Amino acid sequence: MPSVAIPDGELSYELYGNGSDVVVSGQWTFRVGTYQQLLAESSDRWRVYAVTLRGYGTSMPRTPDLGEGWYDTWADDIYCAARAWGLQQFIYTGASHGAGVGWHLALRHPESLRSFVSVAGAPKDRTVVRSPEERARAIAARANGPSPLRPDWPERPLPQARTNDELAALLTRVHVPTLLIAGARDDIISLPDTLRALVSVRGATAVIYEEAGHSVSVDRASDIVRQFTLFADRDDRRPGDQHHVCSLADDAT
Repeated sequence: MPSVAIPDGELSYELYGNGSDVVVSGQWTFRVGTYQQLLAESSDRWRVYAVTLRGYGTSMPRTPDLGEGWYDTWADDIYCAARAWGLQQFIYTGASHGAGVGWHLALRHPESLRSFVSVAGAPKDRTVVRSPEERARAIAARANGPSPLRPDWPERPLPQARTNDELAALLTRVHVPTLLIAGARDDIISLPDTLRALVSVRGATAVIYEEAGHSVSVDRASDIVRQFTLFADRDDRRPGDQHHVCSLADDAT
């Protein structure tokens, strides 16, 4: 796996396709069959950089605990990697925690984003507290990261927003074209979470799959590629005043 140098280390990545439309995505790891790779395979227009976030795989594994600074650091890493590749603007996308990186990119480096596609990744309700069982499952899911991440890795992006009102206000500062893709039956990122982001980000668009859950990035990968492409075809406009919601049944094509 190749790597790209950033100021304090290196990030591992895979490159799919060689098209002129550039997509960057950051994740702990990329599962087989997710939409990012399928996007590059769908058309020769796409070039997709799939970046392993620091603290995972071979991307700077000896990373100290950063407390609430993980998402800011991951966003800055993506920005620096893009500059190293000579990219002035790109489409950022990610699923779940990978989408969380996108919210921080949109706030910290908006000039670098052509648009942002969040998959199962709207910021979570600030009033929801995970049960001990949920926390245990989350820790187990992160077990491929270095030990400091296991107990202390932040549960949600935009940790500076302590209430839902603060979260909504922060999201109004996102001024890049934004597409939200979500499953209505997601038990991690709820439908109200997605709708909060939709109405807070000016001009955002949402596609909601009625029977999908948090694994929508795999279960609906082909559909996401189509929605991604449709959105990219019109993302040269800056956000307007209208919000758009498309709700799709489980057998949508």
